[in-house]
Amino acid sequence: MGGGQNVQFLPHADDSAGYFIRLREEAVPAGEGPGGKTYREHVENFARNVGLDARAHLVGGTPVASAEIMSREKARAIAEREDVLYVEEAGIGRLHAVQANAPWHLDRVSQRTLPLDGEYIYNWSGTDRRIFIIDSGVRASHDEFQDPFDNRVSQLQYDAFGGSGQDCADHGTGVSSMSSGWTKGTAKETEIVNVKVADCFGSVSPSDYVEAANWVADQVDPGDIVNISLGFPHSVTINDATDHIADQGAVVVTSAGNSATDACNQSPASAHKAYTVASSNDQDALSSFSNFGTCVDIVAPGESIEAASASGDSEFFSSVNGTSFAAPLVAGAAALVQDEGIGPDPVTIKDAISQRATQGVLSNLNGTPDRLLYTLDDSAGSAPETPSMTIDFTGCHNGLASYAVTLSENGSTPVESWEGYKREGMGGSYNQIHDSTTPGFNFSVNSENYWEIKARGLNGDGLSNLIGDSGFAPDCTGGGPSPL
Repeated sequence: MGGGQNVQFLPHADDSAGYFIRLREEAVPAGEGPGGKTYREHVENFARNVGLDARAHLVGGTPVASAEIMSREKARAIAEREDVLYVEEAGIGRLHAVQANAPWHLDRVSQRTLPLDGEYIYNWSGTDRRIFIIDSGVRASHDEFQDPFDNRVSQLQYDAFGGSGQDCADHGTGVSSMSSGWTKGTAKETEIVNVKVADCFGSVSPSDYVEAANWVADQVDPGDIVNISLGFPHSVTINDATDHIADQGAVVVTSAGNSATDACNQSPASAHKAYTVASSNDQDALSSFSNFGTCVDIVAPGESIEAASASGDSEFFSSVNGTSFAAPLVAGAAALVQDEGIGPDPVTIKDAISQRATQGVLSNLNGTPDRLLYTLDDSAGSAPETPSMTIDFTGCHNGLASYAVTLSENGSTPVESWEGYKREGMGGSYNQIHDSTTPGFNFSVNSENYWEIKARGLNGDGLSNLIGDSGFAPDCTGGGPSPL
């Protein structure tokens, strides 16, 4: 490991679609500032030097190369270079959908308890709000997206395949109808920005996703909403590209996934700044297919949903299942919250959605927060706002890197106790390492290992949303570096 630098090879994808090679930011030659072109030139030069046919990306200002064809042996060798932070094996992304029948979802999110009353009550409709749909395209001519004055699918669009954004996988159209459809959506007058990344078989190249995420990050304004109803195996690069969108002031909503497993093993569902949505059925049970756990923020209807179909324009609908269709209901709710005058800060918007969610009605949660989407503002209590968190490196001890976490309240709602969760390495679930009234905790990580920390506050009215951070431990062999 050259010069004691942190070197990581992360071979964690079951269905490899290539590799992300993340370069050290400090390795960019002097004078090559944060502008896209100079970073891209640097990545392209790197690829030539190591003999790769690679695409150049920027992920949160850090240069990344992606290569679809490379042996694991070569990937490991590249990971040893001084100018490489890590090489990460990337999996194919999949759209989150299956099939079934019966519409009921809007009725459920506007009332607290069952039985349903046959009405969707709403006071706002998302006028002048934009929702970016990163998906398989949108059939813009569908009746769900027409109103008396205009088509609500924006002329602004992105197509990873160089086309016109058509939905040949019949997925993005249905997703868009859940957030913005005239009869099916929670926010009926929002504008849809079509961002096509999935092919006609519902597959998503990780490189195409990163490029699309960068495009969205360049386009969004504070308060814009981004819905991502697709998922990859857990990926640091995918998560960082997703968090970069949120850093521009957008509310990023993601689907938890449909594998009946821990959502923390999915990306971008596990991204620190994403608002992750699991699926429930019409009996208020977590759907049997839905991913679950600590990385989920909220639950919304996603089973037996009637959604718009890309097969035609008028009266073309299909019955679907999936967290894909739960997530955009929440994306629409993020527009409604802003119509009430909340925002455009994304943390404030997500806090408002969580605080008004219905509690105490869901079953089969399996570690998922007890929050069912509710789109009206009549909440009786108030769970804590998302806390602030700082993580400081405190030194090397017995070959381990040690850190101190400090948590603090935001807003006026008091926190009564704190929870902290840690994951070390690329796989597996988070382990709870803190449950106390003390607003902080310590943790240690093996030398040069990747780590993730998430934390939240609690009171008698519920949980705050999670706040998270991640990083790589320094080389702690031979004493290691001193804390800053």
